[in-house]
Amino acid sequence: QLLMAASRIKDFIKLNKINPNEVNSSKKIFQHKIWTVKLSNQFEKKVAVTFDDLDEANRYFNVARFDPLFCPPKPREKGLNQGGYTTEYAQKRAPLISNNSSEKNFNIKRFQPSEKAINSINNLQNTSWKINAQVAKTVYDLLQERVNDFTKLLKIRYTHSGAVIDYIHPEGEFLQFDGGQLEEWMEILNLAGEFIDNDTSTLFWHAWVFDWRGRMYPCSNLLSPQGDDVSRGLLLFGQGLPLNDKGWKWMNRAVGRAYQGCSLKGSDFTKQEEDIWIEIQALLDTKSWQKIDLVFKDTEKRELMHKVVRSIRDDPTGTYYIWGAGDVFGKKREGFQRLNLTIEYANCLDEYNSGNKAPITSIPLVADASSNIYQHSSVLIGDSDMAKSVNVIPNDLAIPSD
Repeated sequence: QLLMAASRIKDFIKLNKINPNEVNSSKKIFQHKIWTVKLSNQFEKKVAVTFDDLDEANRYFNVARFDPLFCPPKPREKGLNQGGYTTEYAQKRAPLISNNSSEKNFNIKRFQPSEKAINSINNLQNTSWKINAQVAKTVYDLLQERVNDFTKLLKIRYTHSGAVIDYIHPEGEFLQFDGGQLEEWMEILNLAGEFIDNDTSTLFWHAWVFDWRGRMYPCSNLLSPQGDDVSRGLLLFGQGLPLNDKGWKWMNRAVGRAYQGCSLKGSDFTKQEEDIWIEIQALLDTKSWQKIDLVFKDTEKRELMHKVVRSIRDDPTGTYYIWGAGDVFGKKREGFQRLNLTIEYANCLDEYNSGNKAPITSIPLVADASSNIYQHSSVLIGDSDMAKSVNVIPNDLAIPSD
């Protein structure tokens, strides 16, 4: 029925019925005719205009990857191939437990998720997401600028073996990302664009899986809340919550932590404001929640912080030197996450000042559990010095050690 419906689309496909016995070289005799499907000449021409060549089109449509969903995933169950993506084929490619070859090949169970664990992964699957369109535009503009700067540093020279392209940086620095990483960022932006309509994002969802250790991951690494700074910086929760007093406290703390180490030097701010910013940085450098709270309790410091976030929200590319310099397009970067938080925070401030004392926010605030091997080791061997160094027990300064 779908095939017949598709055949009625003008200039799309052609259907022909043939007798398989006329083209069959085996001894098998077929009792029924079969349909052949061929793209129309008009559609092939449209494809040729859209793509440089058909090889590029095949790469685009045949890429073996998982994308987020436009609808909530199916609930996960104890059956390995049940739930998650909506089609049976995708469910087999993304089973409940990934990298589970030992059970598949040797029937050795390394991990069996409990009912509570499956309920947890279903809660993650039911979490909707959307795109911050302003961050997406900023990522696109800055990435385009970065690529243009890169091409200016390429020099072609000719040798007896042919043409050679050299990358010559005036300060001797190497490129911070490769072609594969650049292609992934472009795919992320293309995918984000599919969810944005007139600067408003539609909702999407992730299907989630366990690995063989019990950790939970999205099936797609594009627009993933566990992805790099570009992916995380684009994401907002699909459903927001009103900010109460406790919410404002933690929003302020998140903004304070985000701007630790950022500089106003060389900006359009006054000398007095730069001096106040230095005082703010001294409090932020302590990594103490109580000291960060002082930034927002002091009128001068709070007003300057609000002025900074609003100026960044209103002109992200023009204020890049404040929020993103040296902290985007690389490993363990946080610039676009900082920008995402800044835009949401500034919008909430404006709503609050307009009379809405409980503005809706949907910003994800990332918290690191710090559950690393050194923490476990310090407990196992009873080493108090190691335990202090990795926050298992309080240290003498009563501040985080890492």
